[in-house]
Amino acid sequence: MLKRVMLIAIALIILASLAFAQELPEGYKKITGARGTAIYNPNIVKELFDVEEIDGVLAIKYAPAIQRGARSKIIGYLSGLITPSESGGKQLKASRIEESNEDAKFVSAEGLYTNITGALFRIDASEFPKLGFLLDDARYRNREYSFACKEECRMRAVVSMDGAYLNMSGEGVAVHRSKFSEYRSSVAAGRGPNIEERYLTPLKNLDKIVVTNNSEMDTFQSGSSAYSYSRLFAEKHRNYETLMITAIAGEDSRFGKLGVSSKGESVRLEHQTHPGVTEDADSYYIITADNAKVVPETGANYVIFSKNTEASPLSSRGITIELGGHDLLRLVSGVLLVPKDEGVYKICSSINVRSAQGPASLQRHPFLGDKGCGYIDPLSGKLYFKPRSYRNSAFGDESTYPFNLIITLPSSHTYSNLNIEKFEETGDKRGAIVLERAGVGNRIAFYANDIQVAMMGEGHIFDFGVNFRAWVFKMRSSAGDICERIWCALSTRACFVKVCEGCHDDMPCDEPTTQWYGFTEESRRGIRCRNEADCGVDSRCIEGHCVTESTCEEITGGADAAKLNILFVNDITGARKAEFNEFLNSKFLMPNDLGLFNVKPFSNNIGKLSILSLSKEKMPVNPTANPVMATQYMNEMIKKCPIADEIIIVSSQSFTSHADAMGGNIFFSLPAAQGLVGAGKEGRIFLHEFGHSFGNLADEYVGIGTLFFYEAPNCVEESEAEDVWTRFIGRSGARHILREARGEQGRPYRGCGGQCRNIGGACQNYLKPSTNSLMHEADHIKGPLEAGKEFNEVSQKVLQEKLNEYS
Repeated sequence: MLKRVMLIAIALIILASLAFAQELPEGYKKITGARGTAIYNPNIVKELFDVEEIDGVLAIKYAPAIQRGARSKIIGYLSGLITPSESGGKQLKASRIEESNEDAKFVSAEGLYTNITGALFRIDASEFPKLGFLLDDARYRNREYSFACKEECRMRAVVSMDGAYLNMSGEGVAVHRSKFSEYRSSVAAGRGPNIEERYLTPLKNLDKIVVTNNSEMDTFQSGSSAYSYSRLFAEKHRNYETLMITAIAGEDSRFGKLGVSSKGESVRLEHQTHPGVTEDADSYYIITADNAKVVPETGANYVIFSKNTEASPLSSRGITIELGGHDLLRLVSGVLLVPKDEGVYKICSSINVRSAQGPASLQRHPFLGDKGCGYIDPLSGKLYFKPRSYRNSAFGDESTYPFNLIITLPSSHTYSNLNIEKFEETGDKRGAIVLERAGVGNRIAFYANDIQVAMMGEGHIFDFGVNFRAWVFKMRSSAGDICERIWCALSTRACFVKVCEGCHDDMPCDEPTTQWYGFTEESRRGIRCRNEADCGVDSRCIEGHCVTESTCEEITGGADAAKLNILFVNDITGARKAEFNEFLNSKFLMPNDLGLFNVKPFSNNIGKLSILSLSKEKMPVNPTANPVMATQYMNEMIKKCPIADEIIIVSSQSFTSHADAMGGNIFFSLPAAQGLVGAGKEGRIFLHEFGHSFGNLADEYVGIGTLFFYEAPNCVEESEAEDVWTRFIGRSGARHILREARGEQGRPYRGCGGQCRNIGGACQNYLKPSTNSLMHEADHIKGPLEAGKEFNEVSQKVLQEKLNEYS
C-alpha cells in the first residue's frame, strides 16, 4: 500500500510540470488522433481496465463473464490527462491537457448517448464493468441536454452496456446543448444565467436520472394534426427539445418550478414548451407517477399524470399537490393540466374533443385538448376544473385513465368558489371529483351523471363553506340529451338546478331565471323529492325537485342570472316597502356623497348590477350577540330570493357593521354607520363592507383582536407585492406603487390586514397600494370625496375582474 501511495505522489509531482516538459515522464505515453488526445501510464491504467488505443483515445473494454468465448465489448472512449486519483483505490483522475487546453472526455459506446467533459472528473472502476464517474468540475451530457452542478453539488454518473444514470446531490441544472456554453461563461463571470426558461431546467437532489429518448416533442399528443403542429412549433422555436428524464425524487428534490417527492418510486419528469394565449412560448413541467407529491412555485405551468387506471376515487395513491402549505389536491388517476393564466384554462376547458374536425382553439392549442385542466387562484378564491378522461399513447399502451380528483379544502376560507365543467358524457364514466374539507366529516362526490352527498355524523353539506357550480348528465331522449346545471351558494345554504337540453360543451345553458330548485336544510341530502313533505317549509315538489318561489322585489336593473344580483333586506323598524326602496337609492346607490352607482368600478358597470329588496322581515337577534342565529336568519332570506348573489341586512339595531368572512353576507347597522360618518354618508361604510364581501379585499389598517385577513391582493407581504400587483396593474405600475409603499417617496404604506392578533406582528409590515382608500378605517373616510377616498387602483382592478364574470 505504501509503495502504491509513493508511486501516486511521485507521479503527481512529475505531472505538475508536464505542460512545460518537452518529453513525457517515464512510463507515460501520449497518443493523438481523430477522436482526441490521451496522456496516460499504460501500466497504471491496465491494472484497472482492458483498454485499446483508437484514434487518440482509450477504448475501455470488457468481456461478459457469463458468455464463454464472448468477445470484449467497448463501453466507452476516454481522453485527457489520465493520472491516479489522490483517493487511491480503483480510481483514476481525468484532467485537462494544459498545453492544448483540451478538456478530458469520456464518450460512451453507441446507443448510450452519454458524454462527460470537463477540466476534472474521476473514474471509479471498483464496480467495473458498471463504470462510475464522480464529477467535480465536469459536464454530463446525455442526448440534447447537459447536466451541471451549482454550488455545493455533487454528481455521480454510472455508465454500463445496459444504460446510464446520474445521481445529483444538491442543486444543479439541465441546459440544452445550444445554450450550455452561454451558461458556462455567465457562471464563470459571476453573472446569473439570462437564459430563456425553455432551455434551462433547475434540478435538485434527484437520483437515478435516466435521460429518455425525446424524439417526440409532445408525448401527450397523437395523430397527424398534433404531430404536424409540433413540427411547426419546433421550426418556429429552433434549438428546442423536450427534456425528458426518469428519476427518483426525495423529500427535498426539485424539477424546474416544481418540488417533487416520489417516495422512493421512479417518476417521469418532462420540461416542454408550448404556445401561450398570445402564442408566446410557455414552459410546462410534467410529472408522471403512480404515487408522488408536487409543490409548485407561484407562476408555474404544470401537468400531473397519475397512471392508476383502475383506481377508486378515494384511493390513497395518486399525486398530491401542496399549495400554501396545505395538501389541496390529490389526482388519483388521469391527467390534470394547471396553467398560471386563467385565459389558458378557459381555452382548455372550452375545447370540445368530441368534434370530428376540432374547433379552431384545438388546432391552435392541441397540447390542451386531451387533458383534464384546472385553474387555482388563492387570491380570488377560485378552484376551476374541466374533467376529462385520458387515453394514453405515450407509453405504448391504449389504456384509458379516468379523471379522479380529491379536493381537500383547508380549514381557512382561502377558496370560496368551485366550478366543475361538464364531464365528457361520451368518455369514461369512472371519473369523479370528490370535495372534502379539513375538520369536516362530510363529503360531496361529483360524477358525470350524479352528485352524491355523504353525511358522516352531524352537520350539513353547507359546512364546506364554498360556492360550487357543476353539471349532471341525466339521459338521452328522442329530443336529444338532457342535463342539469347545478349552482350552489353554500355560504347562504341554498342550492339550485336548471334542466337543460343539450349537454355538449358547445351547447349553452343559461343560469336559472324562472325556475329554481333547491336543497333544504331539513332534508340535508340531495335536491330531489317525491312529495311536498320532502321539501320543508315554503317549498313545493315540482318534477321531482324542491322548488322555492322568489318573493323579493326588483328595484333597478332587473333580476337576471347573468347579472350581479344584490339583495337588501329591510330590518329598519317601521319602514314600509316604498320608503325602504327610496332609502336605498338615496343612501346606498346614488347619494350625493358616495354610493354604489357613483364609485368606480361599479359606476362603469351599472348595466351588470341588479338591485333587489325584501321588506316586512325583521332580524330577531343582534348579529354580534348571536352570530349563529343571525346567519340562520340570513339563510332564510336567501331562500325567499334565491337569485341573489350578495345579501345585505340593513338594520336599525346597533352593532358593528361587518361582512361575513365567507363573502356574500353583510350585516349593516344604520345607527353605527351614522355615528361613524354622519347621516347621509352611510354609503361609505356600505362600500367598505361590500369591498370585503364581493371583492374579498382586506382592511387597509391594523387593529388588535382576532385574525381577520383575506389574503387579498390589496394587502400583501413586501416580497410578493410586485408580482401580485403586476397581475392587476402591470409591471411598471406595480413597481411605481411599490416604491411609494416602501416609503421611498414619502410616508410608507405599511400596516393592513384588519384585526390582527398582534399589532406588532406580520400585518404591521404588510404593504397596501395606497395610503388611504375606502378599505381604510371609517375615521379616515369622513371627509368630502377627494383623491384617496375611492377604492385604490389595485382594488378597482380586483373588483373589475370579478365584475367581468357578469353581463
